[in-house]
Amino acid sequence: MINSKRGDTRQWLASFVTALCLALTAGTALALPEDRDQPIHIESDRATHDQRKGLTIYEGSVQLTQGSLRIVADRITVQTDGNNQVEWVEAVGSPAHFEQRPRADEELVTARAESVRYTAGPGQVRLLRNAWLEQDGATMSGNRIDYDMEQEIVKAEGETGTDRPRIEMVIPPQSRENRN
Repeated sequence: MINSKRGDTRQWLASFVTALCLALTAGTALALPEDRDQPIHIESDRATHDQRKGLTIYEGSVQLTQGSLRIVADRITVQTDGNNQVEWVEAVGSPAHFEQRPRADEELVTARAESVRYTAGPGQVRLLRNAWLEQDGATMSGNRIDYDMEQEIVKAEGETGTDRPRIEMVIPPQSRENRN
């Protein structure tokens, strides 16, 4: 029974963080198929694009949407390479909010943190400072949550010397239909 719960927890966490990572890549996300075919809309008070560096910074009540993907932040920075492929995306806010429906039959995945950073090459996501995520009623919170998609390793930690020195994970009970 413990192994079953541990496996369920790992599966949930892996699917949640995968959905988060994939959503942050916007155009390359493996979320709802319809999302990939939708245009990316970004609204902000101002934007600065440095063509030579491949860096665009959107500031002031930034809202990024693409299909079911929605990111709301004070600032979103997008770094692209010479082929206009995303290298990394960072959303910063008080907190930055993220949501996306990974599949048509699944609930929204939601997350928030003061900083959410996705690095495309190594496939890594970092939720930093007051990190919180939720999918299907299960939640995880802490000061920092890192996920390495390639290695399938999730690391979470609290912040020593504060009132939240530990991480917290809440897994709802299984419904009676799913206990068999």
